[in-house]
Amino acid sequence: MAGKSPAWADLVSVADLMHHTSGIPEVMNLWFDRTPANDQPAAVDAIAAVKELEFEPGTRWAYSNSNYVLLAEMVAAVSGSDLADFLDERIFTDP
Repeated sequence: MAGKSPAWADLVSVADLMHHTSGIPEVMNLWFDRTPANDQPAAVDAIAAVKELEFEPGTRWAYSNSNYVLLAEMVAAVSGSDLADFLDERIFTDP
């Protein structure tokens, strides 16, 4: 996340994001229907503003699109490409 990470950021693992055990609230509920669903920067900002998790990471399962938003940010940070370009280049294009 750009800027300052929330206090809970170090508690959540990549595995928690992948397996929906992060405790991060659903991003669609954070927006209150004011932001388009395809606005990645707004989604990241909404997640970063979360003060506390819904539960301790790793203790429960709860589907949350927030996990995918953050995983996409990780792909971009590591690969230098946004998720759509990364998938097109590495997954959907025949070698």
